[in-house]
Amino acid sequence: MKEKKKWNESNAQQTVTKLEKAVCIWKLKMDEGMKAKWTLRRDRIQKYSVLLRRADAAIRVLKQRFPYMLQTELEQSKIFHNTEIGKAGLEVYSRVLESRAGILADRISYLLKKTSHK
Repeated sequence: MKEKKKWNESNAQQTVTKLEKAVCIWKLKMDEGMKAKWTLRRDRIQKYSVLLRRADAAIRVLKQRFPYMLQTELEQSKIFHNTEIGKAGLEVYSRVLESRAGILADRISYLLKKTSHK
């Protein structure tokens, strides 16, 4: 029998990294196809757009599910090469806030459990 894959931050980060790479490739293919004189078939464009939406949704879900996850390779690369520096600063700030909010939520739920048992 197949074992169910247990999700942890490491697995989630690897998955997000792979999805971000795939998204970049799909976007490049769509852009190159649009810029070139040849046109992509309509069904292929729809396929790429569906895949992009699904991948973006999966990335968002994984990042919300694992708020303590480290930055992905794409995020590190953007920060390192100073692309979208304003957005990178906001991303770092929002990650810190998410981390603190997660810690606070954990602490509040712990305290509520302790007070309800008394």
